[in-house]
Amino acid sequence: MVYPKCLYMILVMCGSSLSLTIHHHTADIFNKNLGIKGEAVSGDWKTCASPSPESIDPCICSYLGNNDLRALTCYFDFDLISDDEVNVLSHNIFSQFNETNNKFTSVNINFGLSTASFVFDENTTGKLKIESILVRSCIDNGPELFTTTAFEHSKSTMFAIDVSIWDNCPSQTLWNFSPGGLDHLDKLVNLQIENYDYDSQPFSDSVLYRLQQLEISGMFTDFSTFTFPRMPNLVYLALYHIEASTLSTNLIHNLPILSMFELLYTNVSKISDNFFTTMTSGFAVKLNDNKLKEVDLHGLSPDTTVDLRYNLITRLPEENFRNYVESVLYTPNAWGNIYMDGNVLECSCDLKWLVVDLRPGTSVFQEKIKNNAACADGTALADVDPQHLEDECPDV
Repeated sequence: MVYPKCLYMILVMCGSSLSLTIHHHTADIFNKNLGIKGEAVSGDWKTCASPSPESIDPCICSYLGNNDLRALTCYFDFDLISDDEVNVLSHNIFSQFNETNNKFTSVNINFGLSTASFVFDENTTGKLKIESILVRSCIDNGPELFTTTAFEHSKSTMFAIDVSIWDNCPSQTLWNFSPGGLDHLDKLVNLQIENYDYDSQPFSDSVLYRLQQLEISGMFTDFSTFTFPRMPNLVYLALYHIEASTLSTNLIHNLPILSMFELLYTNVSKISDNFFTTMTSGFAVKLNDNKLKEVDLHGLSPDTTVDLRYNLITRLPEENFRNYVESVLYTPNAWGNIYMDGNVLECSCDLKWLVVDLRPGTSVFQEKIKNNAACADGTALADVDPQHLEDECPDV
């Protein structure tokens, strides 16, 4: 499979089918790109006649055209009812779907702040034939359970699952998939999951083998020693809000065709030497908004764009940066760029290789190295005096 050189992964609608191309943060794929409630896909969205709208309230079934696109959106607020009442309500709603009306391009299930639990099983989502599902919750007595029958009728259709919590939610829903619960989803290529205990519930090899896109937020594991299992088809990996200060050198070494790696909003201060040596065909590395002080870019191709904005980087050691920077500058038609704004550099002898040899004030450098990085005294990197570093650092 050939992927374009761009920074974002999106899902593009093609008639009644879906094809994978490239996007940045895909948390909104399902409700924006798949047209849930008709918000993004233009056209005359209509309310389904079957089941009757009143009988599935608070869910809404809508469709576009000749049922080419169908969406089911539910907004549940269980704050004042018990688990048993939740089961009765949900079973009454989903029992009305059958082979004539249960096929959905996208399903979007939302839960408000609640102490009641919702079980995903053969009596709820297991009744539906789904291509993609987005579940957002603020339930605080989790874990929320997906049983082995949660997607019973979606074995040959489900390609994308996103389970997450609402922004600024005071509670922390913990998601729980029954062992083997995803194994039978032969088309699953996109998995986005927030607050999941991977150490206790690792996914099977068959699930990992199929994945092309994996987004993880708040995963409970030790990333300083963790190595992802082999995922031969994974193109895109994103880690958000993880508890870690360092990343294992081998974290991504079992991902042979990884092209896009994102690490955002973490306390990670160091990315180990040789971390990217296996990512030779990459074209996007987003490391902005962390606590990074050290990062080794050795191994990245000249077609890789690297975003290091808003970290705590003060030094640019030659052994960590020079090979990559030179390849971007001097490889004909290279696509790569590097972004450095929001870092306060010491501008000491560690920069001599960059300022003296590569001349950041030149137009070629400015074109490829998209940086507004500045020294601690406010001097722009592009304005650092090469002669000053020559005089101060004669032995470097």
